[in-house]
Amino acid sequence: MQGIDFMSYQPNLWPMIEASAIERTKELVGNITTTCPTSHLLLSGYSHGASIISKAVQQLSPTLLHAITGMVLFGYPENVLNGGGIPGIPGGRVKVVC
Repeated sequence: MQGIDFMSYQPNLWPMIEASAIERTKELVGNITTTCPTSHLLLSGYSHGASIISKAVQQLSPTLLHAITGMVLFGYPENVLNGGGIPGIPGGRVKVVC
């Protein structure tokens, strides 16, 4: 299990915090798939972490996205806005809890 640390929500700093966490998430997925190419990944996030996971996976290459078996998003802020899932990601690979 590997986590991505980021500062808590601060309105004036959030765009920078979020962008950094998205980049680190993409880098981590890339590093794992390079080091262990047969790995199957499960990504999970709560609240702002769920938002970061959603935005990061939308920016992944098809090769990296293929390594992600599933995603579980808890307290996903964009749930209603995005129709209960992540744009461009098949619904069977995403579980939204609340």
